[in-house]
Amino acid sequence: MSIKEVERVIGDVRTARDEWASVELGYWLQVDTRYTFVNPMLGALGWKISDPKECYPEYPRGDGAVDYALFRSADMEEIGRLQVAPDIVIESKKLCTLLDGEISQLRDYVKAAPPMRKGLAVLTNGGEWRIYRVTRRSSLAREPVTVDILNSNRSNAARDLNRLLRRRCSG
Repeated sequence: MSIKEVERVIGDVRTARDEWASVELGYWLQVDTRYTFVNPMLGALGWKISDPKECYPEYPRGDGAVDYALFRSADMEEIGRLQVAPDIVIESKKLCTLLDGEISQLRDYVKAAPPMRKGLAVLTNGGEWRIYRVTRRSSLAREPVTVDILNSNRSNAARDLNRLLRRRCSG
């Protein structure tokens, strides 16, 4: 997919946010964020969200399930779906959730067997995307790359998300 497609989806997400701003967001659920904001963005970044070999929703990790596990290689298919650490995990929260204090669940998913020793871990509320590098010790880098698609320059946000999260094949 192209950066222009990511920019278009950012525009769509902003419009959806504006439309929902007039609605009582107390009834907004995490799944609403996923379907309205995260799924379209993953599609624009080239992920086939309907293909569990690439984008596995509710992927079992430890005592829970991460919202999305993304696989860039064919390892999952060749070795076995639950025996391969994902390349990217994404944990989403409800729209308007402040992400400070929401990191512990993401840390647990990164450390769960098989532990991630590389890749990315993402925490998002649909508007703000905090993208952490996973270290060889199965921990998160201290400072994430933060991309605010609702309030920052659309071109810059699209470039940053595309650079970090686009679908790339690797064997």
